[in-house]
Amino acid sequence: MRTRPAWMLPPIDELTEFPASDIARHLGNLCRYAGGTPQHYSVARHSLLVMHLLPAQNPGLRLLGLLHDVHECWIGDLLRPAKARVKLAIDDLEREYDQRIRQLVFGTEYVPDAYLKAVADADTLACSIEMEWIGKDTDWSDFPHSFDCAMTLAAMGDPLRDAFDWAFMYRAVRRRACV
Repeated sequence: MRTRPAWMLPPIDELTEFPASDIARHLGNLCRYAGGTPQHYSVARHSLLVMHLLPAQNPGLRLLGLLHDVHECWIGDLLRPAKARVKLAIDDLEREYDQRIRQLVFGTEYVPDAYLKAVADADTLACSIEMEWIGKDTDWSDFPHSFDCAMTLAAMGDPLRDAFDWAFMYRAVRRRACV
């Protein structure tokens, strides 16, 4: 019998608890946009940006934003054109993984539709911000979004830092969300 290396996440259906540190490491190493950015830009950093675009007074919603791409630890980050070609299969797989992740973190698969829409809207806004700002040489003084968003983007480029920042925020926001 072949054993799985310690650094590899087990299949999602074998998880009995949410391995935040392992997930943070995976998300920190996983590049957005198929690695096509001028410097390393991770799924962890993107998830932090999405979280910062959601209302600070709603830690449960922010936690959902932080977790919105965790399924990519198992299925990768597909570019939109590729995702569109395998849409139904990917949507089903993402939904299945997201439900399991929510069960592990929140104790329930249910999320109000308004929360899902808010996270989807923040994700869309994050993508447009990324397209505008990644690779741009700026002092951030003309950045039209929050200070936290600017600081999140300014810190990109280091997978280890991305993983650390994601894990730190996961623990902080989860505690505030009383989960």
